Amino acid sequence: MATRGEGFPEREAGVMSYCVDHDRLGCSACASPGHEGYDIIDAPTSWQKLENSLDYGNLIWHLDQLREKLSRLENYAETGIIRVNDQHARALQDFSCFRQQIIDALDELGNTIKTKAENIKATDIGNMNIAQKNSQKAKVALQSLTTHLEEAMARSQNNELAAQIEKTNAS
Repeated sequence: MATRGEGFPEREAGVMSYCVDHDRLGCSACASPGHEGYDIIDAPTSWQKLENSLDYGNLIWHLDQLREKLSRLENYAETGIIRVNDQHARALQDFSCFRQQIIDALDELGNTIKTKAENIKATDIGNMNIAQKNSQKAKVALQSLTTHLEEAMARSQNNELAAQIEKTNAS
């Protein structure tokens, strides 16, 4: 809806009339002969009639209802924003707790693996030490056996030599 005679050269004049045919507010100059044939009414008188009419009362009631609904919507939106912010804060807190639980679980798993590896290492080193001692004992036993065998072979050779000498002497 136009105000103060928008689109008309006489727009600077005060609004005093309303053109029903064009649904436009106009000024007193709009009621001039150039606008003949149009239904033009006096704006201030029409406004007073509108204020006193049932339609105006209904409009005011609907306006109040709309304001009340808007207020409830604003409260709902504000409450929703607060709820979303609270949920976001709780989600961040839950994520932080979950992250810490994962870190703690990984640390515990790492410590368990480290302990098992150290136990395996200790067992393997113990077994290797035992094998090394057994190897040294076997080496000593082998040297002793070799010495005894060499002595026995030497005696055997000596015995053979003595038997040949005796044979030779007896012949």
